[in-house]
Amino acid sequence: MEGVWKFFIFASLVTGLFLLGFIYADVHTVKTSVSSTGGPAASTELAQAVNCSYGSAPGGFKTAFSYFIQTDTYAWNLTKSSVTQLATIPAGECIFLPPFEVGAVRMLATRTFRVIINGTIQMKNEGNLPTVGLNIIDTVRVLSGCTTGIFSTIVQRFPVDVSSHPILAPGETWQYPYVLDTNLIPGYNSSCRYRNDARVNVSNHLDCLPGCNVSRPGHAICIGYAVGLGCPGPEPCPWGPLTIRDVTPRGLVVETINENAIISDVGGCAPGFNCTTMATPDDVCLIANTSFAACTFMTQVCNVNASCDSNLTLADYAQLVTVDEEAPLVVTSNTVQSPVYTGVCALGCTLSIGYWKTHAGFTGNNADRVTQYLPLTLGCPPPQYAKGANVTSAVQSTAILTFNALAGGASNGLNKLAAQLLAAKLNVANGAQLAAVTVQMNSADTLLCQYGFNAGSWSSLSGNDRTSINEATAVLDAYNNGQAGVPHCQ
Repeated sequence: MEGVWKFFIFASLVTGLFLLGFIYADVHTVKTSVSSTGGPAASTELAQAVNCSYGSAPGGFKTAFSYFIQTDTYAWNLTKSSVTQLATIPAGECIFLPPFEVGAVRMLATRTFRVIINGTIQMKNEGNLPTVGLNIIDTVRVLSGCTTGIFSTIVQRFPVDVSSHPILAPGETWQYPYVLDTNLIPGYNSSCRYRNDARVNVSNHLDCLPGCNVSRPGHAICIGYAVGLGCPGPEPCPWGPLTIRDVTPRGLVVETINENAIISDVGGCAPGFNCTTMATPDDVCLIANTSFAACTFMTQVCNVNASCDSNLTLADYAQLVTVDEEAPLVVTSNTVQSPVYTGVCALGCTLSIGYWKTHAGFTGNNADRVTQYLPLTLGCPPPQYAKGANVTSAVQSTAILTFNALAGGASNGLNKLAAQLLAAKLNVANGAQLAAVTVQMNSADTLLCQYGFNAGSWSSLSGNDRTSINEATAVLDAYNNGQAGVPHCQ
C-alpha cells in the first residue's frame, strides 16, 4: 500500500487558479490573418496593424478528487447434509421428506486496488468572441526517474468530452467533468510519481492571433515567443498559463463482486408426483453481509397419479446464485437422492398389461408382483398343454404380456388375446373379482385351446374366427383398464 500512496496525479484542487496545464492552440489552425473585428484581414500589411483586442480568451481552473478503489471478489462453497431414507407415498397422499441443510461459506478470492481521479475543468471565455475549435486533453506525465527528475515523459492522453457545450460565448462559464482511471495508464507503477495537466486548444485566442505583436500585462503570453513579441504570425500561436499541483489519494471506496447470494432448492420431481420445497425461516434463502450462513429446506412430495408398486428416486440439490452482478456466479451442491415407494396396489381394482409386465422383477425399479399369483393356465387345461400354456414363472409371464409368446408378435391376434387373458387372471387373483369377466375369461381359454399356440394358427384362421378372437380381446382389455364395472387402480 505504501507504493500506492506515493501515487501523485493530476490537477489542481484550488478554485480560482488558471486552467491546469499548457494551454495551446494546435487545431483548426487559421491560415489567414484576422482583422480588428475578428474577420479575415485583406492583406499581410493589414494583419500587422491588429491591436489584439478581439477574439476569445478562455481561462479557468481545475478541481480534482482522488481516491483508492478496493475491489474484493468473493468465491463460495456449498455443503449439503441430508438424511436419505425410503419414503412410502400411497396414491393421493403427501409426505415431507427429511429436511436438509445447506451451508454456504464465502471466501475472499482476490483483492485489487486502483486509483480514480475525477473532477471538473471550469472554463470561462473572457474575450469578446465565441471560442472556435475548443478542445481539452488531460495529459498524464511521469517523472523521468520514476521518483526523481522532471515530468517530461507523456504516458497517456485522456480526451475530455466537450460535446455537451462545444462553444463558449463571450463571458460564458461552463464546467466539463472528467474521470481518470490508473488502470488505463500503460505501464502504471504505483511507486512512481505522476502529474497531469489540462491542455486546452482554441484557434482564436485574442492575444495569440496572427500578427498580434503586443504583449500586455495580465494577458496570456504566446508560448514559444519572448515577452513583447506576441504572435508575429502569420498563423495562430500556442498560448496559456501553467499551474500544476500534485494530488495524493486520500479516500478509499470498497466495491464488491459476488458478495451476496440466494440459495434455492432445484430438485427434480419424479413422474406422477408433485414436489414443493420451502426454505426456513424464509421462503427465500438470502445470504447478505456474512461469510457463513445455513438454510434449511423442507420438501413436500405428493403422489398425484403415480402407479402403485413403483420404486422411484427423487434427485435433489441446492444452487447458489450471487445477486446484483452482471454475470452472476452459480454454485451447485452435490445431488442427494431420495428413494420413493408408492406402496402395494389396493385390492379390488384392475391393472393394465403394462403394469403387470413392468412388475415382474425385471425393470430394476419395481417390485415383482406377478410371481405370487403363479401358476396360471391359459388355453387348454392340463394335460393338454400342446394347445395351452401353464405360466409358472415371471419370465413366461413377461414373454406373454409383451406379445412374444407366439410367432408374429403384436400382429398375431392370438398373442394379444393371451396377454389380455393373463392380465385379467392376475387382476382377479389380486382381488378384482367380476362375474362377467369370469365368463369372458372362460371363452378366451376356449378360443386359445381351439386354435392353439403355434406359428401358423393366426394366418390360417378365417375372417369370422379372427373377428371372434379380436372381440374377446377387446372385452378383456376394457376390464383390465377399468372400463367394465371394476375401477382401475390409481
